[in-house]
Amino acid sequence: MNKLSRVDYPIKELPSGDHLLISTFKIESNQAGPHVHIQASVHGAELQGNAAIYHLMEFFIHHPFKGSVTFVPLANPTATNTKMGAYTYGRFNPITGHNWNRCYEDVMTRPEEQIGGSIKRFVESSASAPWPQIKRDFKTLLQQSLKNLEVHLTKKGENENKKLFLFLQMLAAPADIVLDLHTGPASTRYIYSAVYQKKSVLDFHFPFVLNIPNEFAQAMDEATFMPWVHLNREFKAKGRDVPLEFQAYTLELGSEERMNLDEGKKDAEHILHYLARQGLVEERLAPLPRERHLERHVLLKDYRTLYAPSGGLVHFHKRPGDFVKKGEALASFLNFKRITDESTFQRAIEPMLAQEDCFIINHCASASVSKGMELFQVVENVEEITP
Repeated sequence: MNKLSRVDYPIKELPSGDHLLISTFKIESNQAGPHVHIQASVHGAELQGNAAIYHLMEFFIHHPFKGSVTFVPLANPTATNTKMGAYTYGRFNPITGHNWNRCYEDVMTRPEEQIGGSIKRFVESSASAPWPQIKRDFKTLLQQSLKNLEVHLTKKGENENKKLFLFLQMLAAPADIVLDLHTGPASTRYIYSAVYQKKSVLDFHFPFVLNIPNEFAQAMDEATFMPWVHLNREFKAKGRDVPLEFQAYTLELGSEERMNLDEGKKDAEHILHYLARQGLVEERLAPLPRERHLERHVLLKDYRTLYAPSGGLVHFHKRPGDFVKKGEALASFLNFKRITDESTFQRAIEPMLAQEDCFIINHCASASVSKGMELFQVVENVEEITP
């Protein structure tokens, strides 16, 4: 049995003087190997990742493996605890309006006077060093740069957005792999993967993969892989090729405001199959069911939002994960204001038709919508792959 340790960190002082805490759990083996950082519920209503974390913790406690894993369930207690009736207002900071998953830093692009170092100077000083030493030293630079940036940004007081997300980045800085577990509104399972990871992402066997550019858009996966992308580019500019081994993904595990332990066990199985290919899991895992092997890959530019063409009450004809042919009904809108007498009764319901062949990834969690609201996210031009 492997040892599990817990550390609690105060992340926010409340008006009462009490503190919100983030609990982190670390499981270490007695063998060298990769370090993995797994977090869930940065958006407070996105709960399913915690079920996956529970089953992953159970596995790593009881099975031999190489390396270490840090788990951060319920990584944003402010978001999780912000309730409006039974609804969790967990996607945006209720005070500032910021999307909680758009507050991270591409730290190595900050001015040197803010972070105390630079990639350019690091590469110059490491030009002839062996790659394992470069990796160790660069992780140290990342941690120190994040600490220095925190000092710089808090000179005039703490910003709760930056405090939380710099803290999560500092926790993840020693990692070789980062998995950020999310959900959509009403959603299928899918994964965001940087294009440089197009081979390794196959090991998750997720039904949909959105291939994103090797660029920064303020999310956790990008905040953790971009420093390594910058490092790779800077070495290449100096005439040396170094491997781009670091990996980070955002995993979308179904729909918000729900948590299912049975589904969480299946999610954990997919993650374990990926981690086994990365050298953590020593034992042979049971193969995934055949129907869970087909993957559909799409570029981010072909991930589209469809907006409500009118206001009303929506009947969704298709579920997340379904294929829809051009011209098929995606949804129907019920609007009683369209009825003036018995001759106009049939106008109360109007269909919304698919403009192109597509797969549904998400749809709005509510059946009550205004014109112009985000109603569906769909993917077009899909490539089907059987690993």
